[in-house]
Amino acid sequence: MIDRTNTIQSAPAITETLASVPDVHLQFLQKLSPDDLANWSNRVQAAYELTEQGSTEEGQQQLWLVLQEIAVCKAKNLGDQQYLAGFLEAVDIIKQIAHRQPQSGSFQRSQTADPISESEISVVRQEQIRAVSHLAEIYRQLECGSLALCFLGKIQAGNERGWVDRCIADVYFQAALLADDTNYYAANEYGVFLARHGDWSNARHMFLASNQIQPNQHATQNLNTMASHPAVSDEESATPTLREAIRNAQQSATNIFR
Repeated sequence: MIDRTNTIQSAPAITETLASVPDVHLQFLQKLSPDDLANWSNRVQAAYELTEQGSTEEGQQQLWLVLQEIAVCKAKNLGDQQYLAGFLEAVDIIKQIAHRQPQSGSFQRSQTADPISESEISVVRQEQIRAVSHLAEIYRQLECGSLALCFLGKIQAGNERGWVDRCIADVYFQAALLADDTNYYAANEYGVFLARHGDWSNARHMFLASNQIQPNQHATQNLNTMASHPAVSDEESATPTLREAIRNAQQSATNIFR
């Protein structure tokens, strides 16, 4: 699989997608100036470049600062503190997963320990779903927010030490795509992540979705690489939508925990 050589270069302009945006999110987008969006986008790109230069922790911190700033701005502009509260809860959930202490129970386990039980998987999956829901709602149709989440997923996946890091990366990728379903770059990167962990069918669906959003060399190359893999069927009668593919990945996420 391939890594990033460039990020989104020609995603649809906000004005092209406003018709499909719920009123509350449309209201927020209309309150933003081009300078606001440019500032956030430039900082997201600069933060990821820091990680590529070896300053991983600093890059992650900068990405989170941008995400927090957007959540604060949305809460203030819309007069609704649920967005900031949702952001803080998502951060708390991710921290709990990182410490292997979900809210519905506590289980201390080494990253290299035996596979966790089905009941423990269920606990963490519920926490993941809540975090994804919060993040996707806050950054709906906001390209810079979606891209920041995707970058966090790539960073987490690239430094993974076990199932905990895979769970957190999964949260970031899903939230990125549910926030902005025009993010073909995130669809491709999530496909890379799924393929790396043996979920070949859903990885293929992500690569197909990436190309459907916007034809791109990375997704095409990854599809060509997967074409000869015995676990991938080219005879599937229908390709799921991006949201269906995400739900399928959520339901077959067992490999992430192994």
